[in-house]
Amino acid sequence: MLDLRSLEGQVESAIAAARIPGLALGVVQGERVVYARGFGVTCVEPHGQPVTADTLFRIGSVTKPLTGTIIMRLVDAGKLDLDTPVREYVPWFRVSDAKVVRKITPRLLLSHTAGLPHDHKPSGPRDDGALERRIREEVPRYPLVAPPGTKFSYANTGIHVLAFLIEVVTGKRYADAMRDLLFEPLGMARTTFSPAVALTYPCALSHRLNKKGELEVEHHYAENVANYASGQAISNVLDLARFAMLHMHEGRIGRKRLLKKGSVAEMHRPHVERGTEQGGYGLTFGVREYKGLTRVGHGGAIANFGATFSMAMQRRTAVITLFNRLPGNPSMGQLADRILDAVLELPA
Repeated sequence: MLDLRSLEGQVESAIAAARIPGLALGVVQGERVVYARGFGVTCVEPHGQPVTADTLFRIGSVTKPLTGTIIMRLVDAGKLDLDTPVREYVPWFRVSDAKVVRKITPRLLLSHTAGLPHDHKPSGPRDDGALERRIREEVPRYPLVAPPGTKFSYANTGIHVLAFLIEVVTGKRYADAMRDLLFEPLGMARTTFSPAVALTYPCALSHRLNKKGELEVEHHYAENVANYASGQAISNVLDLARFAMLHMHEGRIGRKRLLKKGSVAEMHRPHVERGTEQGGYGLTFGVREYKGLTRVGHGGAIANFGATFSMAMQRRTAVITLFNRLPGNPSMGQLADRILDAVLELPA
């Protein structure tokens, strides 16, 4: 039996110790959200409001599994193949080593084994052509970090290539394809990439510590159209709970099937090892053993927003946290672990 008073006490203690103004927590079991609540405030300034389960946050790299899910929907529809070179879909696609460009496939990009380097730009261009310019002009200039298919190397860049593939195959802008193929069919009613849409709902603002060690709002909202796919979705714990249900039920939510079982299994299967502590990486999901369970998920961090998304697959249980300051230590990941332990009655 879940002790809610103890759980909430742990959350309140953790965010106070980490100096996080606000956090939203969602817990999913089976096909139900069994717990969803906000803690703290959206903003430390006088206009700040209490965080609720509906409050929107930038979710950082938890966006990557959303992008990966659309790729797999396109694979299911026969519009993409995981092992066909990107060059077959985008004939002008180039990387810095022309001899290996045809080795780069969607599978390698999804598993961060394509050899592309990491690049993180929270702010940048906002126009519709920004993503294509990035793939045409910036990606070919990056030196590869390893031959394709030989090494795990976490790279936002590869996810941006996948986003452009989505645009080429669907004929839609990436954000529109995500809305049409995932957010609307799944019932993720408030999830968006557009600040203009998000700010019509209750939104958390990101925070930092100033030179006096005081919390202050970052009055610049992260926005870069070319980098949407790797970390810039805006969502809440209730919408992400529906995404968790989709993956924990092998591509189905309710009676609606959005992914084939085999495609979900492929996303959750480790394709590469990241090291003893980190476990493996599937197709846009981290995968590791945790107290006798397989845990699949991803973390996120962008412009001082943070997120954790963790699913215990055998128990069909997910824990989601969204928060509006990065504490600079693993405390939020540890908090998510403690919540999962409490929900599943695992040993501490």
